[in-house]
Amino acid sequence: MLTNPSRYAKWLGDEASSKTEQAISNSEQPRFAKQTYEGSLRLPLSEDWRWTMSDPGHWAISRMELGTPVVAGDHVLVGNSRAAGLFVLERNTGRLLKTIPMEGPVQAPPVALDDGWLVVDVFGHLQRFDRDYEPVWAQPYDSGAGVFRQPTIDGDQAIVSAANDQVISVDLGTGAWRWSHKRVITRGDQDLAILGAPAATVVGDAVIQGFSDGFVVALDRTNGAELWALQVGDGRFPDIQAEVIPYEGTLIVAAFGGPTVAIDQDSQAIRWRVDSGAVSTMNISDESLYVSTGRGALLALDPSNGTTQWRWEPKDKQLGPPMRVGSSLFVGDSTGTLHAIDRYDGKESWRYRPYDGTRLSGVAGAATAQGRQLLFVSAGGHVHALIGASSLAGDLSEEPGSRRDRSLGW
Repeated sequence: MLTNPSRYAKWLGDEASSKTEQAISNSEQPRFAKQTYEGSLRLPLSEDWRWTMSDPGHWAISRMELGTPVVAGDHVLVGNSRAAGLFVLERNTGRLLKTIPMEGPVQAPPVALDDGWLVVDVFGHLQRFDRDYEPVWAQPYDSGAGVFRQPTIDGDQAIVSAANDQVISVDLGTGAWRWSHKRVITRGDQDLAILGAPAATVVGDAVIQGFSDGFVVALDRTNGAELWALQVGDGRFPDIQAEVIPYEGTLIVAAFGGPTVAIDQDSQAIRWRVDSGAVSTMNISDESLYVSTGRGALLALDPSNGTTQWRWEPKDKQLGPPMRVGSSLFVGDSTGTLHAIDRYDGKESWRYRPYDGTRLSGVAGAATAQGRQLLFVSAGGHVHALIGASSLAGDLSEEPGSRRDRSLGW
């Protein structure tokens, strides 16, 4: 859905439709995005454009968009839970330029490489593309299970975390299998599993991975052999859904239903522990760890000791992963509202709720921002692009602590 055709025509001219294939080359210098979106993201944000995802009806599942758009020059790369492939949109307009073929829908953000992209779909097919989005490997690597998070790049290998509690290393040059580690988990009839493995974290010579039984495991990065394992999650939802975060000699690990702990990297001793867990990717910045909990709260924790700095909790809503831009945290909720929370005091400073044409319009994935543009995907099946306010010359002399325009760049 193109919501700004007049602006598009002004930029590209009448011959734009015949030059689509020329425009999708990511090797070219960005033409429009730099001049349009250059600067810092500042509140308030206004609507830029909206693109409606296709829904061919191939998969009879309820819509849950977990993907995060990725900005690539003049392009936006984004997946769709109801249609196969990765979509290349024009960054200024939301116009669909190209569909990169994949076997299934793509929910993990593509990984930028020096000379292209690494893309994985929800069926576990991994493929490398060049800058013009053409396949590099002779055929995709099939990991054999669903993948919902980005592969982790470690030198010349890509590490994939699959939903069947398996970690796989793939040669980045050839797409061939190198090693794998499968955690055997015995479940009873009443045991529940979320089955959405977080991405692996490489720390030194070890690959640190959380599993659905609540264990965090260190693997040898050269062969996948287990180095040590420690149980973190317990109770009904022990799954570890958030990526492990290294911090000053510790590994911060959070289970879905709690707790969140800091583990000494050398001795595996627990440095600190809090009862709250994390439902998705955590965000660490400066002296704060930002966590969306299973009880619908956004917490700011001190990563050195686990002390709660502040807590923001909307009523009867579940929250997605927080994303920091300047002095704000952007987080979506299950009703479809995007919130901006002041990262210093935990108070809401702005909100946006798009009209999706459906009541089930939650924002479950993380937003992304570059320059003055912010993008996110809603469960109503839309990619939303917002644009921040332009900077004012009169604001430049103000002190950062007293700026009235709530600049997100400070």
